[in-house]
Amino acid sequence: MTHARLQNTLQNALTALLPKNIGRFAKRRAKHLRFGARGENMACRALQEIGLDIICRNYRVTSGEIDIVARDGCNLCFVEVKTRHKRPFSRPADAVNNRKRQRLIRAAQQYLRGIGQPPLHYTFGIVEVIFSSWRLTEIRYWPAVFDERSVAVASGRAARDANDAKPLYIPRHV
Repeated sequence: MTHARLQNTLQNALTALLPKNIGRFAKRRAKHLRFGARGENMACRALQEIGLDIICRNYRVTSGEIDIVARDGCNLCFVEVKTRHKRPFSRPADAVNNRKRQRLIRAAQQYLRGIGQPPLHYTFGIVEVIFSSWRLTEIRYWPAVFDERSVAVASGRAARDANDAKPLYIPRHV
């Protein structure tokens, strides 16, 4: 069997195995990813507006991902961005449960090892980006919302309740 014929046979076999509606699924997924990326872009602009320097975005390691690594003076800030459509009785920060916080901490530890373990103070924060349809409604930044000690004893409470942190409201014109 020639190489081209074998390749054509394999392609036909794979096409037969794939579901017929994969195109619709890919479009839905792409829309969801575009929505999250838009929220992360808004969060970066908002953090820069309040004086943070963005060092890195979407830092991925095997243990997880850090959406934004920023610097606030001498502090390193690991920021999780949660983008949601407006819902009356839930906050996007509620999605950062104990398991997610542990993954963020492990990813931050790997990031710090990667830059040579500098003696820096670091914090974990959350940015909530809330849209009504595709229009920005609200951005909140919860700085220093949890740390390694609070995750060890937390029992899955909402991340914003961990240290009774007060959010910074960022103007909607960002």
